[in-house]
Amino acid sequence: MRNKSKVPVKYATAAEKSKIKKGQIFVYKELRFVHGNVFDVTQTNMPKEKYPEMYPNRHLDFDINNPIDKTKLDQQLDKFAQKLGYSVNRTLPEADYSNTFGIAKGGYRAVKKGNIPQS
Repeated sequence: MRNKSKVPVKYATAAEKSKIKKGQIFVYKELRFVHGNVFDVTQTNMPKEKYPEMYPNRHLDFDINNPIDKTKLDQQLDKFAQKLGYSVNRTLPEADYSNTFGIAKGGYRAVKKGNIPQS
């Protein structure tokens, strides 16, 4: 304290810092929070094409009704599954599994030797 007011260590004089080092001045930590605004780039007027500049691991939009997008997505999913030691079973028609997980963005169902449990 200097003149009965707290002073952040980064603003201590050289003499005060020396006394802090020797333990002659007591130093304590104080946790403070400040109010601030935080925006995601998608909440701004930045064009979608510039999103990669802000964060390369951005959310990607795919149109699964577009055969090119669906093929690319399937290929990447297969590649990722193989990397984890799994495979993607595509033997069911889409209508059979399109709403299996409700509103969840993903899910997991245990299977034995390639058999898919019946819902």
